[in-house]
This record gives sequence, structure tokens and C-alpha cells, in this order.
Amino acid sequence: MSNSLIEKRRQDDRTRSHLRALDEADGGKRLYTWTVQQMEIEEMGRPKGSKNSGTTSSVPAPNPMLEALNFISVAFDNPTQPYHDFVKFENGFAMLSNGIITAGFPIEEQLDCYPHFETLHKAVKKMGKSTSMTLLDTNRLSVKGDNLRVLVPCFGVSEYPELVPDSPIAVIDDRLKEAFKLCGSLVSEKADRVVEAALLLEANQCTGTNGAVLMQYWHGIDLPPAMVVPKLFAQAVSKVKQPITAFGWTYEKSITFYFEGGMWIKCLMYADAYPDIQGIVDKPSFPSDVLEGFFEGIATVGEFSDDGYVYFADNAVTTHRNDTDGAQYDVKGLQAGKQFDSKQLALIAPYVKTIDLTTYPERIFFFGDNMRGVAIGVVSGG
Repeated sequence: MSNSLIEKRRQDDRTRSHLRALDEADGGKRLYTWTVQQMEIEEMGRPKGSKNSGTTSSVPAPNPMLEALNFISVAFDNPTQPYHDFVKFENGFAMLSNGIITAGFPIEEQLDCYPHFETLHKAVKKMGKSTSMTLLDTNRLSVKGDNLRVLVPCFGVSEYPELVPDSPIAVIDDRLKEAFKLCGSLVSEKADRVVEAALLLEANQCTGTNGAVLMQYWHGIDLPPAMVVPKLFAQAVSKVKQPITAFGWTYEKSITFYFEGGMWIKCLMYADAYPDIQGIVDKPSFPSDVLEGFFEGIATVGEFSDDGYVYFADNAVTTHRNDTDGAQYDVKGLQAGKQFDSKQLALIAPYVKTIDLTTYPERIFFFGDNMRGVAIGVVSGG
């Protein structure tokens, strides 16, 4: 990295700190405005038609409005208020919210209106690469392509609430996508308990659990403590192709991730406190390489188990505690004594590099690339 680039980054850091202090003092939006301006300057500095990678492509450029609507569609999920069905065009952004997740995408159109999302999305898909929009006096948005015109109804201006992202306060990167993908594989938005429906995001690590298996990913980024975020937010962030660039946060309320190009996704955090899990994972363990055929044996034998449970026998994974019933798969070196749900262990199989199968009678500890975890066995009296 050149000295000039290093110095520029230092100057940018000083500018961020100064603007953040001013915003905290009077509630301003200087840091957010400055960050957007820097993104625009960076974009203007690229040669016309160039991409971030510096390569060219023969693939036709997508309709910019369709790209924007596709991006913000992550917030079109379980709408509970009338305005949740409508896009907000304001200050050069297209924005959409379902009350939990809000997404914004910069657009060229300078419109201040609130068109119906599904109708607009459907119309733009039919327009091809050429789309023009005009707000009519009847509070309808006229959307025109080469051969098609669609009048999209709009929501009342005075009834639409303000949609504002959290001001960016720190630089972050795609390590958080990896954390969300791994830890998010355990949680479900349909779970009854918050701890099984959300992720714990904090400085350096992210945690997810389904009650039987817990995994932590070490992302190594300094963040505020104890942020409990819904799985839907983790899914939305993980699917964005553009790199993550910045992080915004409002204490005990919301977080916002910014992406290259100026788009952003904001999410309300759960108010519920995440349980203290350090006593579960911070235990001494003695991992070794995964036994040959261990996960394959669990998956195979699990298909023959009536309840999905498998037993660890000496040198084998079995469907029963005895060797006269069901199926068994040879795993040399395996010690008898534990019972697990095969589907739970299948969740961790892609990530595990080393594992401790013997130190604790009712659980196993495992480790992988920037991750660790624990799986609790099935307690049975039979």
C-alpha cells in the first residue's frame, strides 16, 4: 500500500471521528452525508462503463430500477402496516420497510412519491432496459417502456413515516457475511424462543444456536456488545453480492450495514437479552482430527433410525444400543457411550476440522476455520 493511500485512510478516519462527535452532540447526519459523498466520488472516478474489478463484460447491463427493487425486496416480508406495501422514493433513494427490516438503494430518478411495490416491481420487470417514470397529478406513477405503460398507485405522502439508516460509524467487511452464513444455519425465524430465532453479534464474534447445537464464528471486527439480530437480517446481508463497507448503530434499537455502491440494510434488534453462553463454550477440551467416516456414518445410519437418533458404540455408529437390531457403520477409534440426533450433527459436518468426543459424557466440542461449537447429546433412560 502506498504512503499516499495510507495517509488518505488516516485522514478519512480523523474525518469520521470528528463528524461522529458532532452528530452525537446535536443529532445531525454529517457522517452519513459525508460517507455517501465519498461513495459517489469513488464511483465518479472510475472510467465510464468500468466495473469494480476493472474488467469488462458482454452481458447487458441490468435495468438500474429493477436492480434497486430487487435489492430492497428483502424488506418485503410479512407487512403489518399499510405503508409496508409501498416503496419510498426520496432524496435519490428507493426504500422499503416491513417494520423490522428496512432497505435502501440509490437511484437516478429524482422522485418524491410512494408507489405500490408489487405493482411497480412487476411493471419494471416488463419494461426491459429502458424505463421512464413520471408522477402524475392523480397521485399515480406513470411507468413507461418501449411498448408498455403502467399506472402505479401511490401511498399518501403525509402518512408515510421517515425511513432513515443508522449513521455509519465504523468500517466493516465481508467477514460478517461468513459469520451470518455459519451461525445462521442453526437458527430459525419460526422458533418460539428468541435465542433460537436470532444471532448474537458482538465484538470479534457471532453466535447462533438451536438449543441442541451452538456455534461461534470469530470475525475479528470490533463492534458494540450484545446486539441480538433476527435471522432475516442475517439472511438478507448474506445474499448481497456487493461487499460490506460500513456499520451504523443506534444503542439498543437498530443496526445498519452499508454496501459498496451506497445501498444499505437496516434492522431493529431484539430487546430480549441473549443468555450468557460463555459458560457453555469456554470449557477445556482436547480436540483431535475427525475420525475417518465419522460424519458419513452418522448420516448413513441416521436414515435407518426410526427417531433419527444414533448411538456411539465402540468402533461403530449404530441405530440401537445393541448389535442385534438396526444398522451400524464402522468408525475405527470411536468410543461408546453417547447418543445424538443425527440431523443435529449433520448441521455441523461441513465446518468441523477437529473434535473432542471423549472429555465430557453428554456433549462434544468441535472446531473449524474461525469457528468453534458444542453439541449436546440426547439424554435417554433406555
